[in-house]
Amino acid sequence: MGSSGGAGKDTAANYIKDNLFNGRAVKHALGEPIHELAEQFAGDKVQRHHLQDLGESIRSIFGHEAWINLLDEKYGGIDVPLIIS
Repeated sequence: MGSSGGAGKDTAANYIKDNLFNGRAVKHALGEPIHELAEQFAGDKVQRHHLQDLGESIRSIFGHEAWINLLDEKYGGIDVPLIIS
């Protein structure tokens, strides 16, 4: 699921996890690693445009699928559904 912040992605992902998979799935926010990295540099002063710029910079340096590859490294071996919000 992709859209702007506050669009209900986590709510929808939680619904899918709880109602379609009876809680037997893993939910991951695609933006989580971007937030974690940005907070290491700016603490609580991170703004939305910082996250967007950082995410796009990583993609331009390491390739269009950099963030997906990171998810694959982290969750590639799980045996339950992965819900990305």
